[in-house]
Amino acid sequence: MDAITSYIDHMFRSLPPTTEVSRARSELLQMSEDRYRELLAEGVSENEAVGRVITQFGNLDELADDLGIRRELDRAGSEGEGASVEFSHEEAEHFLDVRRRGAWFISAGVFVILLGISQLVFFAEGTAGVDGNTETVPLALLFVCIAGAVALFIVGGVSLSRYDRLEHKELRLEPQVATAYRAQREREQGTFVALLAGGVALIILAVAIPAIFVDATSGPAGNRAVALMLVIIAIGVTILIQAGMRRGALDRLTAEGDYAPEKRRSNSITGRVAGPYWMLAAAVFLGWSFIGDAWDRSWMVWPIAGILFGAVVVTIESFSPDKRKVDGGR
Repeated sequence: MDAITSYIDHMFRSLPPTTEVSRARSELLQMSEDRYRELLAEGVSENEAVGRVITQFGNLDELADDLGIRRELDRAGSEGEGASVEFSHEEAEHFLDVRRRGAWFISAGVFVILLGISQLVFFAEGTAGVDGNTETVPLALLFVCIAGAVALFIVGGVSLSRYDRLEHKELRLEPQVATAYRAQREREQGTFVALLAGGVALIILAVAIPAIFVDATSGPAGNRAVALMLVIIAIGVTILIQAGMRRGALDRLTAEGDYAPEKRRSNSITGRVAGPYWMLAAAVFLGWSFIGDAWDRSWMVWPIAGILFGAVVVTIESFSPDKRKVDGGR
């Protein structure tokens, strides 16, 4: 219970010491204590009970309206933009756990949607009915996969949004805790590089698969090659997302790598661009495939989109104000 009390104290630390804030803190502490005791009575271990309580009541932004402190929270957020926030070891571990779960949801969503496109391409030839239309089952499976992927994206996004309020704040850890996470980041450097190289290698090899069937790209063999390519790309992208988000979480805690002060602005812009960009790529792929009946060629959208996105990221970083400031000071 001490861990929960400490966590709640950290949540309210940035708020003004008003009567409303004090009442809200006491109310939240009482709710957390009641829930903690309920979990213990159900046979849950103390550590698991603490984790569940923090997960349920650990986002002050979600609880602000019910606690009646929305005005105080918004005012503190606007005044504290760019300020630092103290982060305990328990909070840091919970942050890593949330990012880990969010990475699984997001990577699973990407895998499912590419798998749905893969099976549609696989059955694109030789499965037409008497009216010449594609079989409805693969098309139905595609939309089921899209719906499932959207659900996974939403769950992952909600999970990751717990720390949105800290996006523009520096996380200040105790010296020994920060040192431990920097050491952990260094230990995982080799694994991160290996996963990154493996994911990229899979995607490059996958793109080469249709070239092997260049003489049969208009037939079933070509469709199978493209379908296999999409599955392998899905595996490669999943690896990259997992590795990248794990590394990003450690970078966030240690203020290194992509979360170094000079790179945070460009990362924020890249994050806002990435979602609409890949949704547009999917729309182009589906539109070209359905309207132009170009399943044998439309797969090229994905490698081209990947290359262009790399160019977009480089351009954003090159024109970032913080990047120009650092380069100009050399």
